Amino acid sequence: MADPETILTGWPALMSTEIAARYLSVDEQTLLRLADQFNNPAIEIEGLSIRWRKQDLDRLIKKLPLVSPSVGEGDRPRLLKLDSSQLNEIAEQVARRIERAQPNTTAKLLSINDACAILGLGRTSVYRMIKDGALQARRIGRRTLILREELEAILDGSNRA
Repeated sequence: MADPETILTGWPALMSTEIAARYLSVDEQTLLRLADQFNNPAIEIEGLSIRWRKQDLDRLIKKLPLVSPSVGEGDRPRLLKLDSSQLNEIAEQVARRIERAQPNTTAKLLSINDACAILGLGRTSVYRMIKDGALQARRIGRRTLILREELEAILDGSNRA
């Protein structure tokens, strides 16, 4: 069982200064300076140790400026400049990734994963529907495939399920 102080993201709810600095991706001195600058106090536990609450650190992150000045450049922020061809390339890569993640909607036979995406159900639910006879599947080699017509019938409400 998980430690009760552990948040789902894997970071403890109360962190030592070392862990808190890692959480913010800074060194300990920078953490202390930022906490002082943005009025983000630590918690002292029974006078023995200093701890930082994750939620306070998250609030501190939101207070930080989005762009920090570069070393040696005075007050000029360090910016990444992209031209339109670079932006178009990034957009195309994102579109390709999105396209790959979406199920093939023209095929007559669909994989279990595609059926899950179309029905909005998990794999276990789809396999349970197959076992219960609410959804007919075909085996081709090691693959279990479902007729598109079966899925459309379920979505239209005309299936016996």
